[in-house]
Amino acid sequence: MLKRIIFSGLLILATVGCTITQRFQFELNYAGRYEMDFDITELAALSADSMDAVQDFFADMDLDSIKTYYSTFEGLNNITVSKTKNVLHLGYDFSDLAALNASLNTADSLGLQLGDVGDKFSVTNGIFKYDIGDFDENYPDSLAEVLFFVDYDILMTFAQEIESASGCSVLDDKQTIVMRGNFGDVVRNQEALKVEVSFKNQ
Repeated sequence: MLKRIIFSGLLILATVGCTITQRFQFELNYAGRYEMDFDITELAALSADSMDAVQDFFADMDLDSIKTYYSTFEGLNNITVSKTKNVLHLGYDFSDLAALNASLNTADSLGLQLGDVGDKFSVTNGIFKYDIGDFDENYPDSLAEVLFFVDYDILMTFAQEIESASGCSVLDDKQTIVMRGNFGDVVRNQEALKVEVSFKNQ
């Protein structure tokens, strides 16, 4: 029930407009740290006559309940939940990709399926893969209309140097990939967010 309340609330706020920034820091064994910022600052400001009159949509959110919820996942530690005006922050350490996948698979509580339900992260024959699944004509137009208000900014930093990558951009440090876009466009254009990364010296 708590899971449904948390993410239903985020989905409602998404109709206002927001940017979701996700940052993943991976160690060699694919343990690591996940950080997420849910930011509706810009859109909240558009609805106010002045900056002093901007409503804080996260003012009444129960941060302790969110932290308690994520503490139920095996393999998650150092959970942090905080907020500033119209920005919600969530972070936690994960012990492996299985723990990360479990914590991110929220489709059942949302009442919708954002890509295929299942593991988003995997490693096969040394190739790192991120795949949220395909979007096809079976997805309703109403989903695309809601997600049109949700921009995404996804960064993943690895412990080793990247040799090649597809479905993303590689930053100058050669250890970080980035994906930026709009979830509504992804659904409407029946695209998929799929990444494959290979590393040097493997």
